[in-house]
Amino acid sequence: MNIKKTTLDIKVTTHRPEDQKRLYSNYVEVSTTESDVSIRFSDLKPPHNEEEVKRIEKDGSISIPVNAEIVIPTNIAKQLLTILKQHLEIPKK
Repeated sequence: MNIKKTTLDIKVTTHRPEDQKRLYSNYVEVSTTESDVSIRFSDLKPPHNEEEVKRIEKDGSISIPVNAEIVIPTNIAKQLLTILKQHLEIPKK
Protein backbone atom coordinates (compact mmCIF):
# COMPACT_ATOMS: atom_id res chain seq x y z
CA MET A 1 0.00 0.00 0.00
CA ASN A 2 1.48 3.32 -1.09
CA ILE A 3 0.21 6.35 0.85
CA LYS A 4 0.96 9.75 -0.62
CA LYS A 5 1.48 12.60 1.85
CA THR A 6 0.54 16.09 0.76
CA THR A 7 1.04 19.39 2.54
CA LEU A 8 -1.81 21.84 2.17
CA ASP A 9 -1.70 25.54 2.86
CA ILE A 10 -4.80 26.17 4.89
CA LYS A 11 -5.69 29.63 6.18
CA VAL A 12 -7.19 29.62 9.66
CA THR A 13 -9.48 32.49 10.62
CA THR A 14 -11.09 33.10 13.98
CA HIS A 15 -14.41 34.53 15.02
CA ARG A 16 -16.04 35.21 18.35
CA PRO A 17 -19.60 33.93 18.62
CA GLU A 18 -22.11 36.73 19.29
CA ASP A 19 -23.07 35.33 22.69
CA GLN A 20 -19.47 35.02 23.89
CA LYS A 21 -18.32 37.95 25.99
CA ARG A 22 -14.95 39.64 25.72
CA LEU A 23 -12.73 39.76 28.79
CA TYR A 24 -10.93 42.96 29.76
CA SER A 25 -7.50 42.57 31.27
CA ASN A 26 -5.14 45.22 32.56
CA TYR A 27 -2.94 42.76 34.48
CA VAL A 28 -1.13 39.79 32.96
CA GLU A 29 0.93 37.17 34.80
CA VAL A 30 3.19 34.75 32.93
CA SER A 31 4.81 31.54 34.12
CA THR A 32 6.77 28.94 32.20
CA THR A 33 7.84 25.32 32.32
CA GLU A 34 10.10 23.48 29.91
CA SER A 35 7.15 22.53 27.75
CA ASP A 36 4.62 25.37 27.99
CA VAL A 37 3.81 28.95 28.91
CA SER A 38 0.84 29.94 31.08
CA ILE A 39 -0.63 33.41 30.67
CA ARG A 40 -3.17 34.54 33.29
CA PHE A 41 -5.36 37.54 32.58
CA SER A 42 -6.97 39.63 35.33
CA ASP A 43 -8.71 42.96 35.78
CA LEU A 44 -6.99 44.90 38.57
CA LYS A 45 -9.39 47.48 39.98
CA PRO A 46 -8.66 50.28 42.44
CA PRO A 47 -9.59 49.73 46.11
CA HIS A 48 -13.27 50.37 46.88
CA ASN A 49 -12.84 52.10 50.22
CA GLU A 50 -10.37 53.38 52.80
CA GLU A 51 -10.55 50.11 54.74
CA GLU A 52 -9.38 48.14 51.70
CA VAL A 53 -6.57 50.65 51.08
CA LYS A 54 -5.32 50.18 54.67
CA ARG A 55 -5.46 46.38 54.38
CA ILE A 56 -3.46 46.47 51.13
CA GLU A 57 -0.87 48.83 52.64
CA LYS A 58 -0.58 46.58 55.73
CA ASP A 59 -0.32 43.30 53.80
CA GLY A 60 1.76 44.73 50.96
CA SER A 61 -0.20 42.60 48.50
CA ILE A 62 -3.54 42.20 46.79
CA SER A 63 -5.24 39.07 45.47
CA ILE A 64 -7.32 39.29 42.31
CA PRO A 65 -9.24 36.61 40.41
CA VAL A 66 -7.96 35.20 37.14
CA ASN A 67 -10.50 35.93 34.38
CA ALA A 68 -8.85 33.58 31.89
CA GLU A 69 -5.76 31.40 31.69
CA ILE A 70 -4.21 30.35 28.40
CA VAL A 71 -1.59 27.57 28.31
CA ILE A 72 0.39 27.20 25.09
CA PRO A 73 3.38 25.07 24.03
CA THR A 74 6.74 26.86 24.21
CA ASN A 75 7.27 26.81 20.44
CA ILE A 76 3.90 28.52 19.89
CA ALA A 77 4.77 31.09 22.59
CA LYS A 78 7.97 31.96 20.70
CA GLN A 79 5.95 32.47 17.51
CA LEU A 80 3.46 34.61 19.45
CA LEU A 81 6.31 36.79 20.72
CA THR A 82 7.53 37.36 17.16
CA ILE A 83 4.04 38.22 15.93
CA LEU A 84 3.40 40.61 18.84
CA LYS A 85 6.68 42.41 18.17
CA GLN A 86 5.76 42.81 14.50
CA HIS A 87 2.32 44.19 15.31
CA LEU A 88 3.59 46.57 17.99
CA GLU A 89 6.33 47.93 15.74
CA ILE A 90 3.94 48.81 12.87
CA PRO A 91 3.94 52.62 12.57
CA LYS A 92 0.61 54.20 13.46
CA LYS A 93 -0.96 56.24 10.70
